[in-house]
Amino acid sequence: MIGISRLSWSLSEHRQLPRLFSQLHSRYRTPWFTLIFFSLLASTLIIYGNTEVLGNLYSFGAMLSFTTAHAAIVRLRVSDPESRAAIQESMGGAHQRPSDPDDGRDRGDRHVPPPGWL
Repeated sequence: MIGISRLSWSLSEHRQLPRLFSQLHSRYRTPWFTLIFFSLLASTLIIYGNTEVLGNLYSFGAMLSFTTAHAAIVRLRVSDPESRAAIQESMGGAHQRPSDPDDGRDRGDRHVPPPGWL
């Protein structure tokens, strides 16, 4: 319940949910409809005593959101050379190729990532 209001508001702002979910309360600046909608949904699930389903829904949603975020990062690294270069730069520049491809170490016995690791 803590994050669903802001998440739904953001999805609505990007036209992935109906516009009604992005309406903010005039005084509190909170997405009032989203809070009411998901409070009623959670209350309905709890009234029927099925908290196990609610817990399973939460676990599945968390797993799905983390999996999607990580898949998006992997796809970005593979498909966008500019962001790949920016990631390498933020990690201290481009890495050198290892001098001995068999053991993946350079002459200073310092580990160097294999070519194409990003």
